[in-house]
Amino acid sequence: MKKLDVVHAIIRNRDKFLIGKRSLSKKSGPGCWATIGGRVENFESLHDGLVRECLEEIGIKIKPIKEIAKIDEQEATHYWFEVEIISGEPFLANDENSDLMWATISVMERLSPLTADDLKILQLNY
Repeated sequence: MKKLDVVHAIIRNRDKFLIGKRSLSKKSGPGCWATIGGRVENFESLHDGLVRECLEEIGIKIKPIKEIAKIDEQEATHYWFEVEIISGEPFLANDENSDLMWATISVMERLSPLTADDLKILQLNY
């Protein structure tokens, strides 16, 4: 079985980052604060998957700028990309997330639950 590719958008506004609180109905990280992103479909590039996920989840068009981090796990490879918002204002466009927040790293350090890999990558790079 092919490993999954999962993409994560680092959406930044000065010293704040956009994170979403995963809906409780989701299999992956229910109720957890995390960066916006998701699984890349078989026919997509990493960039195309990231663009689609941001449009589907929070209604914005983005442009991936650069890969910030990659973590290879047993079932999936996770990629974090710094992105630029091309158009739109983030909103809850579907049921993936129950809330959105612009948060500094210090605020994220006090949030619970928060995806540990997201926090570690932001702490190391920003």
